[in-house]
Amino acid sequence: MVESSFKHLIYEKEGKIAWITLNRPEKLNALNRVLWHELGEALDLAEKDEDVYAIAVTGAGRAFCAGDDIAELNALQTVKDAYNLFLNDIFPIVKKFLVCSKPIIAAVNGLAYGGGCEIVMLCDLAIAVENTKFAQPEGRIGVFPPIASVFAPYLIGRKTTAKLLFTGEPMDAKEALEVGLINQIVPAEKLKDAVRELVEKMLTVAPISAKLIKKDINRQLVERLEDLKDSLHNMVLVALQSEDYKEGTAAFLAKRKPVWKGK
Repeated sequence: MVESSFKHLIYEKEGKIAWITLNRPEKLNALNRVLWHELGEALDLAEKDEDVYAIAVTGAGRAFCAGDDIAELNALQTVKDAYNLFLNDIFPIVKKFLVCSKPIIAAVNGLAYGGGCEIVMLCDLAIAVENTKFAQPEGRIGVFPPIASVFAPYLIGRKTTAKLLFTGEPMDAKEALEVGLINQIVPAEKLKDAVRELVEKMLTVAPISAKLIKKDINRQLVERLEDLKDSLHNMVLVALQSEDYKEGTAAFLAKRKPVWKGK
C-alpha cells in the first residue's frame, strides 16, 4: 500500500516492512538534492510508524543507485552551494541511517555505484541480486567518496576499501558477499521474497531488543560522524575546488578520458 507520494521516491507499507524505492530509473536512480531529502523524509515516516519493524531500500528499474547526480554536482556554482549540499543536505541523511532505531535492509536490485554503494554500507543488512556490481569510482572524476572513505575500512576492512577506492574498479556480488558488504545473493525474481523471509526471521526478536542491538552495532559508526564531517569539508574545500575535478567531470560528461594535472 502506497502511504505517501514523492517526486523521486516511492514509500509503501507491506505488513511490518516499509519499502523505500528510489525512483529515478531514467537516471539509474542517481541521487540529486531532492532525492536525498525525500530519502530522509521516508526514513522518518518509517521510524515514527509503530507498525513498521524493518525498512527495505531498493531501486526502480535496472539499477539500485548509480551514485550522486554528476550533472547536479557539476552545476554547483559556489563553495556555499557545495557546503549546503554536502553538509546540510547529505550529512543529516547519513546520520539518519545510523541512528534510526529500526533495522534497514538494502534490497540491491542492480548496480550500486558511488553514493549507491555507500547507501548499501549504511544499511544494517543487504541482499543483492546476481550480477550486481558495486563500485566507488569517484576518484575517476577527481573527487572521492567521503562516506566510504570514513566507514568502509571498519565495515569491509582497510585493504578491501583501499582497492575499491584507489582503483574505482567494481566488485561483483560474490566478492561483496565474501568481504561482508552484503549478506546474501539471490536471483532477481526472488529479491523481495528474500527480504520478506529475512524480516520474518527478524520478527522473532523483540522490537526493544532490535533497537538496542542496532544502537550497539552502529556505535563505532556513529562515533565516526565527526570524521565524516571533516571528510565532507575536504570534499567541499579541496576536491571540488581542484582543477582535476573540473577536468574529471567535464571528461565524464563528454565521455572521454580525463587528463589529470594533480592539482
